[in-house]
Amino acid sequence: MTSSRTQPLRLILAIQRLGDVGGQEKSTLAILSRLVASGWTVELLAFDLSDWPKDLPLLWHRLWRFPVPVQLLQNMWFMALVGGFTVARKAFAWLSGTPSPVVLTIGTAAPFADVRVVQFVHGAALAVLRQGLVPYPNSASWLRGLYQRVYARVEAGMERLLLHRCLALIAISRGVAADVRRWTPSSVESRITVIHHAADTLTPPLMASDGGMVEVPTVLFVGALERKGIAKALRCLALLQDVPWQFTVVGGGDVARCQAAAAALGIGARTEFLGQTPASKHFQTAAVLLFPSVYEPFGLVVTEAIAHGVAPLVSRECGAMELWDERDAWLNLSAQDSDQAWALSLRRLLEKSADRSQVVTAAQAAVARWTWDQAAARYDAVLRSVLPSKGGRA
Repeated sequence: MTSSRTQPLRLILAIQRLGDVGGQEKSTLAILSRLVASGWTVELLAFDLSDWPKDLPLLWHRLWRFPVPVQLLQNMWFMALVGGFTVARKAFAWLSGTPSPVVLTIGTAAPFADVRVVQFVHGAALAVLRQGLVPYPNSASWLRGLYQRVYARVEAGMERLLLHRCLALIAISRGVAADVRRWTPSSVESRITVIHHAADTLTPPLMASDGGMVEVPTVLFVGALERKGIAKALRCLALLQDVPWQFTVVGGGDVARCQAAAAALGIGARTEFLGQTPASKHFQTAAVLLFPSVYEPFGLVVTEAIAHGVAPLVSRECGAMELWDERDAWLNLSAQDSDQAWALSLRRLLEKSADRSQVVTAAQAAVARWTWDQAAARYDAVLRSVLPSKGGRA
């Protein structure tokens, strides 16, 4: 069998889309570009690669989307295509006596994978939905609601079937690792490696020309509206109508319902819903990120906000906060803590610019201890650890 030290570093990655949009895409792009730079030859199986940097070499196998634009059907179609491709590649490697590539997938993107990156555990999210802690997303009509319920159950079932059937698992937070252990049928403890996402280049917080913070601070919310806690965020801000602030909401969901809720709470005029749009420019002007998410495996938006000098008021259910374990108690809030507790902490951030600056400084110092280069090095180690099992017949 070929030695793992001399075995070529060949990787097949399956992900439906790769680009600079969502947290899953951004983190994969950050890791994959570093793996390519460190010597891995990468074949990518994806529907779309429109945002991939043109100067990074890889072989892209474009997969054709299922003709019906329903995400659950697209997922099943993608799994079938990737499964067929990887089986064919493994068979060819076996027949030729050469090592087959390491197959890396995000979650249940393929039925056959050597390493799976777990960025979301549908079993855990389904438990949150069943408890009524958040509404099913995009379920304004009975048909959409039925679809979301079916989707959640199918995805949770696929996790139970596939997550433990691989050589290694990469969890993006300690919380995700715990969820995998809880929602898979057999022990996978020895195969789980926790590798957090990281922050980009850090910038100082926004300051006015006189040295003080901006007069009317902007509170920012980014992400899928229902699951990330928009209802709680609106209620908290409604408790602070005596404080100057503007609220900017970036993300998809039932925007009309959220706008109605803001109006009913008396804060409609101070709240702007922008829908699904790039959030990067809003980090540059925001003072506080308000993020009371009930279930958040990591939350790359949190490290992005911190990197841009935005003070995070984020639930401890968010995996990104594992990078800042030593924060003060008034910032260590659960999504299930009272609206009053959240409003009290938010008031302090809005009214006391010195406290806000100290929070940003401490948060940036914490997340700066972990970088994308360190994360990529750990990915490299996990992928190399499975190489001995990938040898050919020789």
